Amino acid sequence: MNRKRLVIAALVTLFATSFPNASYSLSLPACTISGTASADRITGTPGDDYICAGDGNDVINGLGGNDTVYGGPGNDRILGGLGKDTIYGEAGNDTIEGGDGEDKLSGDAGKDKVTGGNGIDLLQGGAEADTISAGNGADLIDGGKGKDTITTGAGDDLCNADSADVRLDACSLDSKGPKFGALPMVVRQIQAGTLAVFTVNVSDVATVQAVYGAISGKPGWVTEWCGFRIPTELQSGTERSGTYKLSCTVPPNAVNDNYQLRVGAVDMMGHTAEQIIAFEVVGGSNDNLRPIVTKLELPVSVASGENFVVRIEATDDSVVAGVYMWFMLEGGGFSNENGLHANGSEPRVISFTPTDAIFEQDYVFGDKAPEGIYNAWISVRDGVGNREFYNTGLSMVLTK
Repeated sequence: MNRKRLVIAALVTLFATSFPNASYSLSLPACTISGTASADRITGTPGDDYICAGDGNDVINGLGGNDTVYGGPGNDRILGGLGKDTIYGEAGNDTIEGGDGEDKLSGDAGKDKVTGGNGIDLLQGGAEADTISAGNGADLIDGGKGKDTITTGAGDDLCNADSADVRLDACSLDSKGPKFGALPMVVRQIQAGTLAVFTVNVSDVATVQAVYGAISGKPGWVTEWCGFRIPTELQSGTERSGTYKLSCTVPPNAVNDNYQLRVGAVDMMGHTAEQIIAFEVVGGSNDNLRPIVTKLELPVSVASGENFVVRIEATDDSVVAGVYMWFMLEGGGFSNENGLHANGSEPRVISFTPTDAIFEQDYVFGDKAPEGIYNAWISVRDGVGNREFYNTGLSMVLTK
């Protein structure tokens, strides 16, 4: 797993267990130099190159500049050359040499040989037994999975703690995530309709790779304001010890209530940490209750493949923004290896006023859905962010 994917995976571990639909993506620049499916010899330019070698046992020399190199499948030999290079060996037994400069080198899949050089380098092996030589400089070394052989060389190096690795010389071990600074004792009040700015102090001996935030409240994750993964910017200091700023515009109709900003940080080794900042929104909406379902109609029993209609009537002090029904097998779940037991259409609006609404949904149980009793669950939300997913207490029987 390369470093960018490792950071994303670490952040997903922090947040996504409570928010399964969160999406994470990186926008990567286009390749300036591309290889073929064969064994290529690729030479970069004196400037900053983005090299995608492709398949084959390639030989790549980045030359000068701050290059980014993807080796692709195959047993590649990659030399970064001068500059701050970022190299991913990817699949295959690769030989990677960073050269001079502060390089980030990742062997990825395969039994790789990764060598640093002059400069403060980040050296990562991968899933198998790799050989890592750090060279000069205070380097960061992460062998990854497998029984790796590590030579740190000169410099005050830091290694990811892994009892399986063989370290041929001294290396300080790192098994902890970033550290956050102390928080103020008073819960901060934020006026609805204004820009909320938060600052956090984060430090890590292995350097902080990424800091992101997510806001939660009584209904769960609050994604309507600024999305789920709210980015930060380094305001002062360095990536080893700095102050990060996070901004989010609180909408004018935000519910007056207590919230939490959950800040996650990941270091260059992939270790994570979290800090929770409590705050209160004032001057917004006093509606802090989710929509109330006043009537729910569904059949007593249906057969597999039989179409049926669910009718939902709901009311809310603000506006009923959405409803959706789900069916969970009693003693089981909502789905199995064949997918959801019951597939539904998007809700149709039958009647609507600012505070009351009637919806209908078409449903059908799949042929692979097990017979039995299914409990009806519903998700509801209003126009100011109140929402809930709960068991309605009603059920129906599925027959074949």
